[in-house]
Amino acid sequence: MYNRTALLVVPAAGGQHFGFILNRATEVRMGTLFPEHAPSAKVAEPVFFGGPEMLGSIFAIVPHDPGGPALHLFGELYVTANGAAVDRIIEKTPNEARYFAGFVGWERGELEKEIGAGFWYLTEPDAALLFRKDTGGMWEELVKRLRSRSAALTSSAVL
Repeated sequence: MYNRTALLVVPAAGGQHFGFILNRATEVRMGTLFPEHAPSAKVAEPVFFGGPEMLGSIFAIVPHDPGGPALHLFGELYVTANGAAVDRIIEKTPNEARYFAGFVGWERGELEKEIGAGFWYLTEPDAALLFRKDTGGMWEELVKRLRSRSAALTSSAVL
């Protein structure tokens, strides 16, 4: 499931972490999921598979504080799964958000163990990646960035 996966991960209460898979667009559109909510048909991009937890829930990540119940991620990014807040986002700015079905979650200490075992590469978060149209080559691009940064660090350490 997580092969060649780019994730946005943030800390949560109690040493837990949660995140969203950034490079798994589905074929499903918001208008198909919510045909009774006419504004949902205005969302142009597909829903992304955010992860296996709470797969029946829709999360909206937006590049500004949407008001109402929302969690600040980093920079100007916020996420909400509150139905009224997601509806408000769809009705006012339907294509400024990225919509995810589900999320990825880690219990206390679980992510640290996976990182220690070499399952994940780490880099600083980049809001631009979250909203890019074509996410197909995202994983490869991130690995290439990390390798060139690592090579630069190695080169400067040798000097």
